[in-house]
Amino acid sequence: MLTRSAQMICLSICVTALPSYASANDIPAELEQTAECMLNVLQTTPGVQDAKLLITDKNLFVQGSSWTHPNLEFSSLDKQGLRHTILFEASKSHPADRDIYLFTTVLPIGMQTPGVAGQLDDWGAGEIEKEWKSKCGVDALTITA
Repeated sequence: MLTRSAQMICLSICVTALPSYASANDIPAELEQTAECMLNVLQTTPGVQDAKLLITDKNLFVQGSSWTHPNLEFSSLDKQGLRHTILFEASKSHPADRDIYLFTTVLPIGMQTPGVAGQLDDWGAGEIEKEWKSKCGVDALTITA
């Protein structure tokens, strides 16, 4: 049988070792509504599959302090008919005290459309960004790296 102090030490170690889970309750209401609108656009866009709204507290593309925010993930076809997964991450505007958000994805360099010099194949992200701006009022950006 463990003494009371040993039980408290065990409890403290066990609790601090538990992973933290992001909750949609931690997302500002306006950002949550925007992300849900973006998901709806994805779910109604021809060629898009496996659209998901993910909640995370880890930054993927943008450096800075961690915060609970939505990401949108989906798969889309490139111009050769190959399917790719794309993830857009929410980021706060700068200065961060303003409630303005941007969704960003990073796609690999070398997405040249075969036979068309200088034309990039963004796997449909550019058209989806236009739909998000029109229907959800949100800015999204595709970066090639």
